[in-house]
Amino acid sequence: MGASSNDTKVYPSSGLFNYDESNEKVIINAIGKVNFKELFLDSLTPEFLKLFKENLNLFYSQPFLEGISYEYGLFDKSKNIKKAYNIYQEAADFKYDYLCMYRMHRIYLTDYEEFKVKKNGDLHRLYLYKCFAYLPSLIMERLYFLLNKIDVPYELSIILDKYENSKYNIFDDFMKFLNNHKNQFNITSNDIELMKCSLKGYFSSDVIKENIEILDELLQFEKGDNAYFEAKLKYCYFYLEHSGETCDKKKLKIYMKI
Repeated sequence: MGASSNDTKVYPSSGLFNYDESNEKVIINAIGKVNFKELFLDSLTPEFLKLFKENLNLFYSQPFLEGISYEYGLFDKSKNIKKAYNIYQEAADFKYDYLCMYRMHRIYLTDYEEFKVKKNGDLHRLYLYKCFAYLPSLIMERLYFLLNKIDVPYELSIILDKYENSKYNIFDDFMKFLNNHKNQFNITSNDIELMKCSLKGYFSSDVIKENIEILDELLQFEKGDNAYFEAKLKYCYFYLEHSGETCDKKKLKIYMKI
């Protein structure tokens, strides 16, 4: 089986996430390993699986469906790891697909040998942060989970608790690093700002409740991409979460007109 096309690409390194082996085991044991084939198929009841096969075009993430089909040889596709990787990467980088973002995160954290790519702490972090930034609010609230099981907010909290501090110094340094290497990592300034605002909006609720205007950063994105629209949705979500009795629903109606 051919090596992934990503083997030939050299990424700059932040040097922030070069975990030793014992720390990696702590992370992986805490968040668990994922068998995506079992998880994907087990999320469907036998009755629904039959219906699903008859209506594959209706699945909400077509790139993920195509990628997992090539990764495991499902739904009449021949197994092709290289093709699966390329599908996941393109969708994660350019199609704002949070399921593919999550798959890329796991590839660089736990599945790099299978995909014949080098372990990369920067890429596993980038794709996890980006996935979190583009999650629907119901998954952020943990009312639903990716493939009915993957708890992204919990997983991120585990990593932050073990490798960050209350001021997010490492996270901030990583965002600065990404800002200096946007082209190499296929991200935009809006992507970076959305990651920053989403993570701090979720994990710094006490600070935001004291100063709700911090959320105004989400209203200052440059127009022109999905991150701009996602930022407005995140503003409304965090505003409703943190404003309490001071909530101005008329204000929200204005920003919801996107």
